[in-house]
Amino acid sequence: MTTFWQRPKRASKTTESADVWYDNSPVGKNTLGNLMAKISEECDLSRRYTNHCIRSTCITVLDKGDRQWCLCGNESNVDLAEQNLSANQNVIRHVMGTYHKYVVEDIGYRITTVSRKTDILLKETYLIENGYKIPLINEPESVLLRNNKSALEHKDFVEKAVQELIDASLIKEVSNRPHVVNPLTVSINSSGKGRLILDLRHVNKQVVYSKIKFEDWKTASQFLTSDCFGFAFDLKAGYHHINIFPNHQKYLGFSWKFGETVKYFVFTVLPFGLCSAGYVFTKVVRPLIAHWRKDGIKITVYLDDGLCLAETEKLCCEQSVRVKNDLILSGFVPNKDKCIWTPVQTLVWLGFTWNLKSSLMELPLIKIENFINLIDVILSKAFKVKIRLLAKLCGKIISFSPAIGNVTQIMTRCTFSVINLRQDWDQYVDLRQHSDSIQEIMFWKQTIHCLKPVPLLRNNSEFNVFTDASDIGAGGYLQGTDYIAHRQWSVTEATKSSTWREIKAIELTLDSFAKVLEHSSVTFFTDNQNAVSIIKKGSKLPHLQVSCRAEGTLVVPKWQSAAFWPLIFKQNSEYACYVVDVLEFHEAERIFVAGNNLNSLFANGKFHGKILAVRLNASVV
Repeated sequence: MTTFWQRPKRASKTTESADVWYDNSPVGKNTLGNLMAKISEECDLSRRYTNHCIRSTCITVLDKGDRQWCLCGNESNVDLAEQNLSANQNVIRHVMGTYHKYVVEDIGYRITTVSRKTDILLKETYLIENGYKIPLINEPESVLLRNNKSALEHKDFVEKAVQELIDASLIKEVSNRPHVVNPLTVSINSSGKGRLILDLRHVNKQVVYSKIKFEDWKTASQFLTSDCFGFAFDLKAGYHHINIFPNHQKYLGFSWKFGETVKYFVFTVLPFGLCSAGYVFTKVVRPLIAHWRKDGIKITVYLDDGLCLAETEKLCCEQSVRVKNDLILSGFVPNKDKCIWTPVQTLVWLGFTWNLKSSLMELPLIKIENFINLIDVILSKAFKVKIRLLAKLCGKIISFSPAIGNVTQIMTRCTFSVINLRQDWDQYVDLRQHSDSIQEIMFWKQTIHCLKPVPLLRNNSEFNVFTDASDIGAGGYLQGTDYIAHRQWSVTEATKSSTWREIKAIELTLDSFAKVLEHSSVTFFTDNQNAVSIIKKGSKLPHLQVSCRAEGTLVVPKWQSAAFWPLIFKQNSEYACYVVDVLEFHEAERIFVAGNNLNSLFANGKFHGKILAVRLNASVV
């Protein structure tokens, strides 16, 4: 039975009636008492209220003089609840019947029906009915800013976009100059499609920062099963579904010159460019996601892009129909050109091709072609390129990480070192003075087509190996066996860093157990977080980075987002002096490792040479 809670009664308060009882039980998690206290706090009311529970009707009323809040135990009691409220007090009405929400009209707060689980979604209905109030630290200073260069270079596009916004009643013309006149900017994506953006950097300085974690491919991969089906949807102009509070529209102004006349406009809906826009839109969509997942629908939504996975084609089809109807009933407009409502096993979502039959996430061909074209542009500049262009290249490479793993981080370190030397984004750099950066760029041009995607489903390891190192020596133990490996450090080795020794301990253990571990997947346990990070991402220190790049060495981690890495000492001959100290090559040995081949360059799944680490799975103990 749900307990109800009442603050200590005071004299001269409401008199008890026969059908009302009180319970002084403490407020627990997800109880009505918790909900009532939250309402009082959010509404800035005094906490001196009286809590009544009408036992015969399961209706709870918060009473504070001229105001009442009523919570119903089930939908059938709504009419009865209205009868218990006098005519001059608030009337509870039913909105969004699919979700059983009830709203107190005078403050616009939405309260959920209370049954097994108490839930509250404060301020969402207020936002929908009255518009979004931008959370400002201080009022932005009144200013008139000129439009950005990108907008002036695409005048025809801007004029067309502004007219479309007017026709859709998303902006309105004002006779007087708005409090803040922000610059317009135009963003062109890889396919050549433009987007009009309001540059709100001036306003964003005064907007309260709201922390939020967006769902992405990692969330969706948790719902993935072998040979499953899926559908995807995209909401058309998602941000524009949310109105702006009228008194705050003056902060979202801009100007544009039509002929010889300068006209002023303000956005009446959430624009692209407001720093809190992603937070607000995610919170508005969140109740829908929670509702679907409550019924077992495996759906992931990143802003206005959704992906749903199901075990069978029939189930996927049923869920597709339901999700589509719910979106339309909620007021959202799906983009018919981008939505895939029919269950499929290959689709593009968040810029990657999802192969659900093979449980792989791949790079689309168009993305690879654009990447090669960018490299050709850089190499055609006679190695004198802008830092901005190098940063764009590295950004693209890092964005490939979900598909090809952390080789993207290892094979961009030298180029990032060049970028970090900049004094200005538009300054030029002569790459001929940075041969290691050129080698990285050439590596990507030569290998991007043969990079193999990272499997999203992993197999369990067959062996667990524990390693450790001290300033005296190193050792390893193969769990479930009597195999032990140990070695004393030489005078030179003993002076090296603890991280180097931990990585060397892993190498030593693999060498010792090579015949036992071949054809197997192995989980390594180490107590050094730096060793895990370096094997996963590489190192800025050359003598540690070479451990991940030397010829004949293959690093094979098994973290959620890691991949096999092609290690190319041949292209980095300047590291030759470190090889003797770090690695001993045994190219005559043949150690074949079974399992998924995550290495981009070893298409046959076999590797000839020495293995530094085999599918590290369990990070740190």
